[in-house]
Amino acid sequence: MINQRKLTIERLYYHITGNSSEYIPRILDECTEVNNSVCIDAKFPDDFAYTPLRPFKTEHFGADKTVNWLNLEGFLNCRRITAYLFHWKTRTEQYWSSFFTKWMDSDARLEKLMLCFLEAPEFRNIMNALGKHYIVVYTKQAYLEKMNKKKEFALARKLATNLRVKDRQ
Repeated sequence: MINQRKLTIERLYYHITGNSSEYIPRILDECTEVNNSVCIDAKFPDDFAYTPLRPFKTEHFGADKTVNWLNLEGFLNCRRITAYLFHWKTRTEQYWSSFFTKWMDSDARLEKLMLCFLEAPEFRNIMNALGKHYIVVYTKQAYLEKMNKKKEFALARKLATNLRVKDRQ
């Protein structure tokens, strides 16, 4: 449709309140070239699945409501992905490990993956998978505490160096 007319789309926001799995594959297939953002806010049946025909090149891809259909590997060429995991079947640790391996070993553009409303089992699976890749994830508070300790250590080291220099004089 769109590609035949040589048009470009900057943004697509797809919101529907009913069950909408019938047209979404065709719509998504047409949106792999959307420049700025694609946001899908819709309910799909549990067995609905989608794999893009071509990699998405949009800056931001967002999914809300039912996101079981979302295969993250198909969206690695987006710069940012946001998924609101309200209706998300828990993925295994192996799924996440495979996803992170493909992401880290590729030339993918993905810079930010934001997963909102994680349940405890999903969070544990993600953290276990990340741990196998030697990636450390901090809460904001833990990160700030770590940075403060680094600053304190650097100041103490500088002070100790200054004291040694003065002792030698």
